[in-house]
Amino acid sequence: MRTTTQIWTQEGVTQESIQAEIADKLSGADFLHLGQNIEGTVGGGNFTLDAANADLNALQSLQDIAAVTEADTATYEWLETGARGDNTDNTIWRTLLLTVKDGTDQRAVEQFEHDLLQMPTHIQTINKWGLARVISDSRWTHVWQQEYADITGLVGEYLSHPYHWAWVDTYFDMENPRHIVEPSIAHCFCPLSGTIIKS
Repeated sequence: MRTTTQIWTQEGVTQESIQAEIADKLSGADFLHLGQNIEGTVGGGNFTLDAANADLNALQSLQDIAAVTEADTATYEWLETGARGDNTDNTIWRTLLLTVKDGTDQRAVEQFEHDLLQMPTHIQTINKWGLARVISDSRWTHVWQQEYADITGLVGEYLSHPYHWAWVDTYFDMENPRHIVEPSIAHCFCPLSGTIIKS
């Protein structure tokens, strides 16, 4: 079971000041990664927390930490993960949380998922990737995550690539007939040392 959590904190809180408390609460998890979100994050918190097999009650109790003001957790199952070559040393971890509109035809959802998973074929700076459906009671329906060697791979080629803005973005464009994604999203990215996605 995988989870990703956006954590909002009081002003001035650093990763070092809350990491130990979070690790203590989630001591039974098989894997934890906490990253402080970089400027440019939209719709997310101050930190991104990813975990494997963490206790869900413990995740809910994160808001008991004095510095934490809000926590938004999504539990998910991978639809597909992938990697480019043997790359295991990346420096940027990106999470996109999104919601497909209620009532969307399942064939349209599956086409959307397929088109997202085609992004690494076109965008060479995506070194690792995973697309998941959210299985918990959450405002989100999908989690789309990637690893990059550096920040330019995300804010450069990924965001500016024609496959992104001319094709995938049509699902997000409210004026496009292919629009199926709600306007509220969380586009979050933080430092990474090594790798998170095991493919």
